[in-house]
Amino acid sequence: MGDKMNKGREYFLTSIIIFIFLIGLVSIPSLPLFNKTVKAVNVDPTYTEGFEDGDYDGWLVTYVDVHYPLFRITTTAHSGSYALNLTDYSTAGTDRAPQVLLTKGFPQSGQTNFTESVWFMVNIDLTKVARVYLVLGANETTALYGAWSVENGLEIGLVTYADVAPVAGTVYREILTNKSYSISNNTWYKLEVVWTIDNQTQVRLYDSTNTLLANTSYINIPTGWEPTAQGFGMHGGAGQLGSFIFDDYSITWESSDVTYHEPVVILSPTHKNPDLGTHYDWVGAPYIARLQNGTWLMTVRWHGEYKSTDGSGTGTDQDGSGERIDLYKSDDGFTWTFVKTLFYRTDFGWNKMEKAALVVLPNGTWLCYVAAADSGQPWEIELLRSNDEGSTWVNVTAVITGATSKKYPHPYLLPNGTLLMAYGYVGVVHNLTRSNDYVNFEQIKSFPSDWECVTFMKASDGWYYVTYHEKYTSSDYVGVPALPRVVRTKDFDTYQDVNLTILDFGPYLTLTLAGMFYSVCIEINNQLYLYGESHATDHDYNDDITDRTQRHLIRIKDPVATTTIPSVNASIVGTLTVGYAAPEVLDIKIYNTTWYEVSSIDPYTEYWLNMTIRHNNTLYSLKNITIYFYASGYSWDSADDPNTHATFLWDNSTKEYSLIGPTGTTWGVNTANCRVPDQSQNTGTFTLAFNASKIALMGTWYVNVTAWGAQDLSDNLTISFTVNFYAEINLTDTSFEFDLATGTVNGTLSVPADGNINFTIICNAPYNISFYTNDNWTSNGNEIDITNTNYFIGDDDADPADTTEGGTIPEFAIHPTPDKTTPYSNVAVTQDDINGDAYAIYLFQTVPEGTPTGTYTIILYIEVTTA
Repeated sequence: MGDKMNKGREYFLTSIIIFIFLIGLVSIPSLPLFNKTVKAVNVDPTYTEGFEDGDYDGWLVTYVDVHYPLFRITTTAHSGSYALNLTDYSTAGTDRAPQVLLTKGFPQSGQTNFTESVWFMVNIDLTKVARVYLVLGANETTALYGAWSVENGLEIGLVTYADVAPVAGTVYREILTNKSYSISNNTWYKLEVVWTIDNQTQVRLYDSTNTLLANTSYINIPTGWEPTAQGFGMHGGAGQLGSFIFDDYSITWESSDVTYHEPVVILSPTHKNPDLGTHYDWVGAPYIARLQNGTWLMTVRWHGEYKSTDGSGTGTDQDGSGERIDLYKSDDGFTWTFVKTLFYRTDFGWNKMEKAALVVLPNGTWLCYVAAADSGQPWEIELLRSNDEGSTWVNVTAVITGATSKKYPHPYLLPNGTLLMAYGYVGVVHNLTRSNDYVNFEQIKSFPSDWECVTFMKASDGWYYVTYHEKYTSSDYVGVPALPRVVRTKDFDTYQDVNLTILDFGPYLTLTLAGMFYSVCIEINNQLYLYGESHATDHDYNDDITDRTQRHLIRIKDPVATTTIPSVNASIVGTLTVGYAAPEVLDIKIYNTTWYEVSSIDPYTEYWLNMTIRHNNTLYSLKNITIYFYASGYSWDSADDPNTHATFLWDNSTKEYSLIGPTGTTWGVNTANCRVPDQSQNTGTFTLAFNASKIALMGTWYVNVTAWGAQDLSDNLTISFTVNFYAEINLTDTSFEFDLATGTVNGTLSVPADGNINFTIICNAPYNISFYTNDNWTSNGNEIDITNTNYFIGDDDADPADTTEGGTIPEFAIHPTPDKTTPYSNVAVTQDDINGDAYAIYLFQTVPEGTPTGTYTIILYIEVTTA
């Protein structure tokens, strides 16, 4: 066994590699070049990696073949040092063997004129396909490489990743030049590639004493190529056996100028999240919204590991079954802090879950629109609601459904409370909808048919900036991934191009079809920054990599657009008298507690009154808001009365809502559900959580909202609504008994002892009281017939046959249903909503001669209806 540079490393490696590989030729299109060179001070032009720390942190692992190999990377200690062992555990006909590249972005990435090398040793079947790579650069999804291979010896070539090749699932390769040379197992070699100042390249092979063994001729670099990421890798062929050992990677540039700025990685499955371990291998699908207080909130989706470390497990990430939704916050839009996990897919029994979009209403209610699907069912957009800032959630309903799948929800809350939402599906036209109740959506526009994964936001210049991805087929391009594009519009009918060439991503986004997806723009200081989910990198620090390409949440480092507010300047001399501004009441709406807008309410039931108010000097300038509820025929300034009028107040000095009157009644305010908007803004929605009294008159009502500012300046708005019928019966006595002999006429009650049934009624309209029973008196097959008799009698005094009526109503006979006796008709509306209207009904029973003895039972019903 040979020594590599006299380091004396000796070990024997065996493993099995079996897979199928398809070879083809392809022409690589040229893409736009980007020149972002900036001068740096004291940047070392040489980088080396000996893996002496026992890991490979920072190397980005990608697979040329989109299919998932059962693949493992280990760092093996020997002679006090380490080397990197790339091993495949695939089996013939079952798994795909690997074509794996490990790449990095360096400060000089993007420059030509460098020398790159790596030491390697193999223990493989040298009669079958195998390749050791050095990566010079990537033109989006195609890599330029130098290599040693079993079949070609030293070679320079281009390889296009299978997921963007013209034939789906096929890796395309073009060999530009080669030099035949065979190597031996268990022997150290150095593979070297040179990119010269005159834009040529050559591959060289050295033995363990650093003696040149072979080299290719110099060839011209393909036109339009940028070296945006360098690294190394391996490729095993069908039925291959063995392992590939790498050590002492090195790259040296002729210049120390900095040319590469990688995008900012916000979240990665293990990067900056060591507590997650290997449980997640995708993170992304961001949705970002800004609250009125300036805080940014972002929801992201985590996916589960594709396979566990022992190779078992199911492909949860492959079919989109996201595991959980997390919430992050930021004060500046750049730096993010974890807040909480909002919910898990399993909380709602969904089989799949993707993007979740959080909407915070002005009254503090949280709504979350989630793309989800049950097993075997199409994707739908579900609405969740939380009243405790995301600690608990209620699944309200599926708001966007259909025979075909619907996902990619992107809501946007307008200042007037209307919610816009874009949604769509792969290969399906995306739609723009709107809703005023946040549940029922109407379609208002369709986006162009070749747009996908559409998001939008309204910037300070008054334009809606729309981010989308063009629908892509593998026959369109070679080496061009799906990348975001940004346009703007005022009406969602016509669009102006803003940035259609967002390509300069660096190595994070250079290697797979969906280079960046789920893209969303936010505006920070009049500049638009792009967040999204990258599909190209793997920061998995564990020794075993069994997943396919990981996904990461990233932000493009530089802004993708700048907003400009148009202005026209002129000068004129004048005078200005500054006075106090009056507030404006812009809108009033009543909602139930599930955020359905309503036009009628039930007494003694909580509702939410939304009041949208504007003040030119910000909402801190408000003095108070007075809310008057009054029945038809009364006015806002009528006296408070439980039947006809109530007054509520929001006081700016205390920030509290209260009931002014009538106090001591069932009118009420639930302060826990009341909301105050961000008062640093000019416009906001205040929410009063109230209930009307039990005896608020049935019929038409009005609510007047008056906003008061300085100097008693005010504005008000009035709307009408309907109060529904309300009645309740409270029984003081819940049972009664007779103890009578055969032949008794008009016998009185033994229980209750006072001979009457006491009950109270509360009703908000003139009402009737009726009595009836479920049947005749019955006992073991015997009965006392009261259907067409006066055997069972009620009265409001103790004498059922007095000639001078002692009560207010005459005695009345009670019969089984459907016959109803109504002794009280058109009774006036209840005035006391606490105690109600009190009644005492005496009951009398006649027992005919010959009635069999026994205990007879019956059910007496008391019914209240509107008069």
